[in-house]
Amino acid sequence: MSLKTGIPPAEWDEILTKMGGHVLQSRGWAEFQRALGKRVVYESGSGWCWMGYLERRRSGQFLYVPYGPVAMGAAALRAAVEDLKAAGVELRADFVRLEPVGAATVAELRALGGRNVDENQPQRTIVMDLGASVDELRHGLAQSNRNLINTAEARGVSLKQASSPAAAGPFLDLVGETVRHQGIHLYDERYFKTLLETLMPSGMAQLHYAMYRGKYVASAVILDFADTQYYLFAASDFELNREAKAAVPLLWSLVMAAKEDGRRWFDFYGIAPTNDPSDKKAGITRFKKSFSDNVLTRVGTWEIPVRATKYHLYRLAKRVLPR
Repeated sequence: MSLKTGIPPAEWDEILTKMGGHVLQSRGWAEFQRALGKRVVYESGSGWCWMGYLERRRSGQFLYVPYGPVAMGAAALRAAVEDLKAAGVELRADFVRLEPVGAATVAELRALGGRNVDENQPQRTIVMDLGASVDELRHGLAQSNRNLINTAEARGVSLKQASSPAAAGPFLDLVGETVRHQGIHLYDERYFKTLLETLMPSGMAQLHYAMYRGKYVASAVILDFADTQYYLFAASDFELNREAKAAVPLLWSLVMAAKEDGRRWFDFYGIAPTNDPSDKKAGITRFKKSFSDNVLTRVGTWEIPVRATKYHLYRLAKRVLPR
């Protein structure tokens, strides 16, 4: 096959939208990955499309297709997976990592040679239907959230939107604070700076802050694509936010702005894969569920070997090599 490399054509996002595709399959996300230095490839066919990029690790390399392929039926899924396998061969990838959206079942993916692995992108998320009235959306909030939203200004909480990527400094500081407190892995500064520098000028990405007593206390990066706004990244000063409770009115303001802009869905972007209260994401899950309990569960992350021996060695190395 002849790989299509680089940014997909202008009509890509329209095709993707008609199929119900995710923002991580969009032209904008492809531009961001290319800006990170990744080799971006894509393809489409009857009822399916995918965009991915080559990821290199100490233990091997693979073609990663985040929230893709998008497939409208079992036959389309089979065609997309076969195309991905061929792309993996041409790229000399050890395997393909995919997260199908649309018509995909566990049985079908296993029949296609897939192996279900720990999630890369979140398998579960909260999705709010913005077609409801403001009163209905407010009624779906936890009572404590309604109180925090109503009293935000009186408590000294103010909100603002960053005008350019140059205003990312406080967000990066808050990311560092979040990592230290929660003990979770997030991306490095280059990743976030490149994201904002690539996608903020077009308006696809936005950076928002909550202030308290003149200090930055909470922040959020959102993405707009088609009829959905995605609450992609959030970070806060744990101690200060415990006093200010600023993350709640900040998130509510984003929901309201998305509704006013005509978006149909607000995707809170990921909760814990299970309801285990000991999960590292349990606190994040409780926070997001205090806005809505509409959980969307996707089929998860799968891997399909391209070079069987190399893939086997990759799985062995992953168990012993530090991340």
